[in-house]
Amino acid sequence: ARLWGAAEVLRESVGMHIAPIERADYEQRVAAARAKLGAEAFASAWAQGRTMTPEQALTMQGSLSTTIVTTPSSTYPAGLTAREVGVLRLVARGMTNSEIAEELRLSEKTIAHHLTHIFNKTTSENRAAAAAFAIRHKLA
Repeated sequence: ARLWGAAEVLRESVGMHIAPIERADYEQRVAAARAKLGAEAFASAWAQGRTMTPEQALTMQGSLSTTIVTTPSSTYPAGLTAREVGVLRLVARGMTNSEIAEELRLSEKTIAHHLTHIFNKTTSENRAAAAAFAIRHKLA
């Protein structure tokens, strides 16, 4: 919660917002942390984070267990990550790699990499099959 508070201040200072494609996953993770910590402890930690310098936040982030950072969400089918689901949703909307890259502010090469993982995890041979997977699993 402290790091989310620190990140919020940083985003505000540069006028940056959480990308719409990532908003639902972000809110889900924040809600889970709030439920685990309790509303009062969560609010206190968030407020403490808002007072941290970027250097303090980086130091704190580096001391966290990597299992916290890398634990995949079990809410997505086929072992898809939140980012892969975001890309898959855009594929299901008929967007090209170039359009997805622009939407997510990533390179086309990164999008192609995500699509390779999506195709492998969903056993899809092409974009149409991946889009059908997304629809069947209510991801699109």
